[in-house]
Amino acid sequence: MQTSFQNDCSYEEYHSNKLWRQASLKKCPVHSDGQCRLERHGTYERYAPDGQNKTRIARFICRRDEGTVTISLLPQFFAAQHPGTLQEFEDQVAAAEKLGAGKAAEQFRSSPPNGQRQSDWWLRRRMKRLHRTLAVAKERLIEMFQGCEVTVTAMRRALGKNDLLLYLRRQLHGSLKELGSPDRLCCGRPRPISSE
Repeated sequence: MQTSFQNDCSYEEYHSNKLWRQASLKKCPVHSDGQCRLERHGTYERYAPDGQNKTRIARFICRRDEGTVTISLLPQFFAAQHPGTLQEFEDQVAAAEKLGAGKAAEQFRSSPPNGQRQSDWWLRRRMKRLHRTLAVAKERLIEMFQGCEVTVTAMRRALGKNDLLLYLRRQLHGSLKELGSPDRLCCGRPRPISSE
């Protein structure tokens, strides 16, 4: 599972200061009763926003009689269960709202072997997921977004910010599991505990 590493930093700060070394979990996000052993479990690599370099993500393991689960501490700026950052995800959907999925996909994806149709599908799927998430966020923050369309463009305008997803992730931290994809504004859902 993924949970959010509560640190307000940029990718550059995170990577250059090797902040994954400082990442820690005070309590297990799976077992609220505290009846498990939570230990550091190394790191894994994830591509940087430039898509070429890599950085590290801290990982922990929860051990309990019925099995184990690994938990990664994903920095706030990364999207969960998707490559890239929240800002990239948001900008892609905002462009699709403005230009249409076909034209926007040309900006963000080189033409795959299956052609433009696959790129359109990729971006339309992202739009659908993000709009679903924004609808839930609007319900939670009704005063802020009252009368606002459920689009990145409209909600950015209402907020007066271009980092809508990062703002929502911070505001709705307690509700992230209910928000769904993107994903969880980007914290992954707990996976069932396996008995490996």
